[in-house]
Amino acid sequence: MGGLLLGMVVWLGPVDHVATVEVNTFGEQPRTAILYRDADQAIVDWRWYTSPDQIPRPVGDGRHVAVWNDQGKPRTVYCNSVRYTRTREDRELAERATLPEHKRRKLSR
Repeated sequence: MGGLLLGMVVWLGPVDHVATVEVNTFGEQPRTAILYRDADQAIVDWRWYTSPDQIPRPVGDGRHVAVWNDQGKPRTVYCNSVRYTRTREDRELAERATLPEHKRRKLSR
């Protein structure tokens, strides 16, 4: 008897869960950063926007997921909500005064 394997995808890479992914466009000459926020809305980590795959898409159970190549490594991030913002200043840089980058939880390595 032969077996049939359908739709199997092997994804070797970190899987993270955050409360919110914020897509923040800022500045006079717009740049876009992806901000990963915890339940308290504090920034956990961030990435420059480089690919549409970084933007989470609905999964169907109320969550969203983004799967992309993050600096040469596969990465998956689940979130409960996605927010798009436009600001004058870099929100991540402004929040460093409250919680320095080296003290944040960070996404998996």
